[in-house]
Amino acid sequence: MVVFVTGYNQYALEAFQINALDYILKPVNPNTIQKSISRLTKFITPKNKLELDNGVGVKCIETVLKKKHSSLKKSLGGVGLSNVSVRLLKYYGIELNIYSKIDEGTRVQFIIPMGYTI
Repeated sequence: MVVFVTGYNQYALEAFQINALDYILKPVNPNTIQKSISRLTKFITPKNKLELDNGVGVKCIETVLKKKHSSLKKSLGGVGLSNVSVRLLKYYGIELNIYSKIDEGTRVQFIIPMGYTI
């Protein structure tokens, strides 16, 4: 299952071609993320995993994740990775991994406990 989360609408055709479950444009509304994750949980089994990639990478990812939401909004111009990661951890558990390389992308990987409902 693939969910596109991007600030650019030009990836919509690619999302359609690979049968993406959802296509979310930035700025991201937290309710939109919750609805998408709710749909995803119907397809995830213990052997499946969920990975998201925004395609551009984030410079100094550790610094970005440590900033508070208000300063992130000013510096990055949107809801921000830090805010999204805090919400994912709050709602879905303890394991969240974020990998990022400039010009290659950012991958957010997390585990939702089996049987979890929103």
